[in-house]
Amino acid sequence: MRKIFTLIWALSLFLLLSAQDTITVVQYNLTYYGRYTNYCTESNNNVAQKTEYLKTIVNYLKPDIFGVNEITDDASYHDYLLNNVFLLNGFNNYKHSQVLGSYLTTQVFYNTRKLVKQKVFVVSAYPRDIYIHRFYFRTLRLPQGDTVFLNVIEAHLKAGNGSQEAQNRANAVANLMQFINSHGQDNYLFMGDFNLYSSSEQAYQNAVNPTNSQYRFYDPAPAGDWHDNADYANYHTQSTNYSSNGCLAGGGLDDRFDFMLYTAPLKDGTMGIQALSSTFKVVAQDGHHFNSSVDYNGNSSVPSNVLSALKNNSDHLPIMMRLYLDAQPAYTTVQNITASKDFQIINTVVRDQVHIKVNSNNLLWAQRVDYQVYDLSGRLYKQGEFGLDGNKIEYTIDGFSGLPTGLYILRFRWGSNVYQAKIVRI
Repeated sequence: MRKIFTLIWALSLFLLLSAQDTITVVQYNLTYYGRYTNYCTESNNNVAQKTEYLKTIVNYLKPDIFGVNEITDDASYHDYLLNNVFLLNGFNNYKHSQVLGSYLTTQVFYNTRKLVKQKVFVVSAYPRDIYIHRFYFRTLRLPQGDTVFLNVIEAHLKAGNGSQEAQNRANAVANLMQFINSHGQDNYLFMGDFNLYSSSEQAYQNAVNPTNSQYRFYDPAPAGDWHDNADYANYHTQSTNYSSNGCLAGGGLDDRFDFMLYTAPLKDGTMGIQALSSTFKVVAQDGHHFNSSVDYNGNSSVPSNVLSALKNNSDHLPIMMRLYLDAQPAYTTVQNITASKDFQIINTVVRDQVHIKVNSNNLLWAQRVDYQVYDLSGRLYKQGEFGLDGNKIEYTIDGFSGLPTGLYILRFRWGSNVYQAKIVRI
């Protein structure tokens, strides 16, 4: 029985550690969240009902980054969504970015255990500006001072299938590309409701085939004439209902309006994080609901309660993709302590003290060793240092009795060397 328990514990630990390296990104048009009009009313687009639907959807998808379109510019509704969807059951690990724009705007909700917002850039565009939310990652895999950055671009391009609307979309993306060209190569994730009908549109070409190909975007889905074309049914995101309720658009699923594009560093993983294109999908899109409601004649791609929430919450389906944070980027020096000839942890199961053995006289030139203790979410619980004595082999770090029981990362640094190991506080 003990062997089975140990195996289950080890498997759970492996899955937990693996999850720390994976970032789940979701993009979703909420359809007039918190904004009432003469056609989207408290009756057919009630914000309290939509929030309940979003609880179901978010609980199912468990996003680390949740980008949204069509949310009111009233900041109280951004807080309301945060508090009533993300900050539930004692969890406090989500925030939203700053509220910008007017009338209907965009927003990014994010997991603060994995991400820290650094700043937001604004790219002028009509009818809505484009916002670039720059994050860096909390990660135990990188030495202090190093990190990986991710720029999440949220856009809601002009709707409509006329030539002027298409030109407005093209101009907005051209402005974005000018910004990227002036700031250099980086991890950029460009997502939102682009309202595109075909890959031949200039807005799309401005992104995937720019003059300077070094800054091009890549699309995890195929190019083509997406509008009202059954060949692209797997990628249609709008509309979730065949019949309109007066607010949510009708007509059934026949347009690919929602996009998630990424630059070369994200495609190739050259700057510490990689887009896993094989994980891209339209949530609840099984390819069998062309020009029909998302639940017509059954849809087993998601649980029934999630399907109902998606149908009733918005006239768009969310899209999602996972990113992989490189566990050991090329520019780090973090190593597992088991690979070190210099250090040995005598006890990895801890009540109050961790005992360390120094195996190499080479360490003595460092004079002192810094250490930090983190939990798996990256929260720093303890830090300190100890001096090295040429006549001493074993050292003790105490003060662990005040830590909650669980798994921790113990990191040591001396000079340019960084090692870390897992310990269990019992």
